[in-house]
Amino acid sequence: MMENEPYIFEGKLHDFEQKIVEFLLVDAKMTGIDPNETLIYIYILLHRKLTQAQLAELTSFPKSKISKITSKMTLDKILSKQFIPGTHTNEYILIQQPFEMNFVPVEQLIDEYDHQSQFFEDTIKELQKLEGPKRGNRDLLSWRLFDMMLYSRGRSQILKFNEENEQINKFEYQGITFDFIDASFREERLQYLSNLDKSSTFLIGFEEEEIQKIESDIIKYLLEHVIKEEKESINRIMAYFMTRGKLTQQSIQELTDFSSGTISQTLRYLLKEGKIDQIPTSRVSGNEYYYTMKSISLTLLKTRAAIFKDLIAWKPAFDDIKKQLNEHGNDLLFTDGYFSIYTVSDKILSIFFTKYEKYLNQHEHLLEIHENSIFNADNG
Repeated sequence: MMENEPYIFEGKLHDFEQKIVEFLLVDAKMTGIDPNETLIYIYILLHRKLTQAQLAELTSFPKSKISKITSKMTLDKILSKQFIPGTHTNEYILIQQPFEMNFVPVEQLIDEYDHQSQFFEDTIKELQKLEGPKRGNRDLLSWRLFDMMLYSRGRSQILKFNEENEQINKFEYQGITFDFIDASFREERLQYLSNLDKSSTFLIGFEEEEIQKIESDIIKYLLEHVIKEEKESINRIMAYFMTRGKLTQQSIQELTDFSSGTISQTLRYLLKEGKIDQIPTSRVSGNEYYYTMKSISLTLLKTRAAIFKDLIAWKPAFDDIKKQLNEHGNDLLFTDGYFSIYTVSDKILSIFFTKYEKYLNQHEHLLEIHENSIFNADNG
């Protein structure tokens, strides 16, 4: 029976398998792919076909969780299942070609960034039509959306440029201007986000119903299309930092209803990851701290460039795996798992690291451009 055939890799091949699993889970986190589905995908990719019981043993997931995930992946046409004759068991195989789950075509990325840019631009225009006494709320949200546009437009433009031209140093960002963004508008927003004087040590609250509705739509869009963290609490708090720029623990609790412990833990994580900063306060009494995401575009560029660097740092490990597979080929050639480990390692070296190096260069080039221009009134 297939269920009793060996499916556990041994010795060096087991070690190599664990390295592949660990690496592809990091990649999945970066790209926002479900880590549980990714784990199932990787093991079936390496073993060609597995039963739910085998997947449960390899992943350490309970069988109920395996059943739920494999059912979803089957409905999504990532997996197909085949009944094993003489048993009451199915085994699962991949429908997609290897790495399709992790590989996003450049054209799809460009479409996603263009869609984001258009959404932010349309929402800015909607905000600017609003009238009323609380224009500070409207203008802050417009400024935050403008900042988001800088990243999405930059990524779209540089991806299109690189499809036809490898000389990235010749890329020039084509920005966008709005009449309301001038030097005084920019400086007022920056003072507020940085607590540069006593008058800026307060929080804009988005009191108007119209502003709240627009912010709610933006939050929903960010959670569905932009922010790709594992925890829902991190995603939602990040979204509010992107719309409001500056928050306190109390204001986050009012916006999200998360517990103080969850908020404290999330703030520590965001500080550690360099996604927000704690900023000075002119308060004479009290212990309320202010946190800011001063620039969305620079935050995204810096953190994602750091992720690409971390991923590229894995390359020597895979060079070593391939070297060992070549050197010990005679001993391992007929060992279960040799060909799948060799093939997957080779594709990681030839596809993944090439992609990471290209994207790192793009992010570093955009970072240089935006660091010089993002807070200038003329971004066009």
